[in-house]
Amino acid sequence: MAPQQPTSEPLGPQSVIVSEEKYVHPRSELRVETGTHKEGIYFSSRPSSVVSRFVRACTAMRERSSFLRTPWWARNGHVNTLVAHMFRAGSKGHPGEGYDRMLLRTDDGGTLSVDVTRRNGVASTTASASPCAEDDPFVLMIAGLGGSSADPYAQAMTSACARRGWRSAVVCMRGTGQGPVTSGRLFSARRGSTDDLRFVMAELKEKGVIGENQPIFGVGWSLGGCIMSNTVLEQDSLDPAVKIECAASLGAPYDLHKSSELLKPFPNRVYSQRMAQGLVQILRTVAHNFDGVTTNYLGEEGKFRFDPDACYASKSILDFDEALTAPFFGFGSARDYYDYSSPGRRFTESSPSVPTLVISALDDPVVGNVGIPFEAARENENLLVVATDCGGHLGWCQSSRLGCGFASDAGESSWTEDVVCDFFANALDHRAGTRG
Repeated sequence: MAPQQPTSEPLGPQSVIVSEEKYVHPRSELRVETGTHKEGIYFSSRPSSVVSRFVRACTAMRERSSFLRTPWWARNGHVNTLVAHMFRAGSKGHPGEGYDRMLLRTDDGGTLSVDVTRRNGVASTTASASPCAEDDPFVLMIAGLGGSSADPYAQAMTSACARRGWRSAVVCMRGTGQGPVTSGRLFSARRGSTDDLRFVMAELKEKGVIGENQPIFGVGWSLGGCIMSNTVLEQDSLDPAVKIECAASLGAPYDLHKSSELLKPFPNRVYSQRMAQGLVQILRTVAHNFDGVTTNYLGEEGKFRFDPDACYASKSILDFDEALTAPFFGFGSARDYYDYSSPGRRFTESSPSVPTLVISALDDPVVGNVGIPFEAARENENLLVVATDCGGHLGWCQSSRLGCGFASDAGESSWTEDVVCDFFANALDHRAGTRG
């Protein structure tokens, strides 16, 4: 199949900011009017919403011929997942733009590694090193479970942002990215991790890496998408001083319990085994930090006991969460942890209150398709759900040379990268219009 052509028209104030009397409901061949779990797009019927404006401006959201085109050999979730992984492996991975690492010490004695994307090979960890206008977004990214800035899909997105003139950084969750671990704590899908992301935003603002009035946008993949979703949802109740103003979540789990159940039978359990091995490997190198720790994340003394043997014996993500993640973060079981951390049911007609893009593959063999906020998208004018029949887990193969996070030409964006960046550009134009 021929490589896919660019999927959207150039976005700018003229294409997305229109006068009130000219608002018309966007006509889209891809809109799913009724039902769920169908390929297409789900969004509010309010014609003046930021999402409706995006649909009007983006051909990839209006015309089926510009939607994701999956080659015949990738129309299986497992194949799409595995082939994409092979295309992104080793020397085939996306080169990205290069990073400068910042180490941020947290109040609990922990350390967060933040890899700030270089600009044309030049260090960019200070505001003076960046020629970006303060109206341009600073894009924060979070990779999937155990992932980091080295993941090719993150590298590719940093390059896609750079081509737009936007600065970016990848936040490595505790224990990932080969960064130092200086406290007895790793990461979870919500508790602790959303606090860490807010801490990073505040620190980067204080250090001048992010401009005082510069908007912060966020992208997350897989578990990172879950963390990003939870962060924007929590904003509506916590009202923190520094917020994500626009977000995108790709291939994320929205019902962690159902995702865990999906990973039990063969062949799906192979994914869980491999990811559990990765978590155990991370833990082995930092386990000494848990020696003598008996207080859980909630500050409850005597409620946590580190059992390295149980952790190292984990054969699945569920095993690891039962042994370490759930008890440390103050949950009685992995099921309790999953129920609390699943963002799907917390999407409503009013939350999130910032433009949010959800891209999910209906054949994802790792996180599944349960909990995706289809119905909330029809009521919430800030929420757009894009569902693809094919894509696997973070695959979205378009050809043997192009897909999510990989391209034979590193200067070329994939369909997912184009959609995310176009969504951000539309939100940026909307922001400028409302402020003007």
